[in-house]
Amino acid sequence: ANVCPHIGTPLDQGTVEDGAIVCPLHRSAFDLRTGKLVGPWCPAPPLIGPLTGKLKSPRELKTFQVRTQGGNVQVLLDVNAKKRFDANY
Repeated sequence: ANVCPHIGTPLDQGTVEDGAIVCPLHRSAFDLRTGKLVGPWCPAPPLIGPLTGKLKSPRELKTFQVRTQGGNVQVLLDVNAKKRFDANY
């Protein structure tokens, strides 16, 4: 997902570091493959980040299955859609 599970900060404004997407606001990092929290929850800025982190308990980032085909990236948003698609072809 493109929003941090803490307070909805757009993650496309963050950075990718060591296989994780890092929230630009509070620096929570999430594994790109699994969505699991990597490191501390809301470590920045000092003092304020950890305080705002207490507003919501640590959460994982929602991830989606993806594949590339013919130069395009396909994202599976609905697992039932795949079953319906495969059943028709």
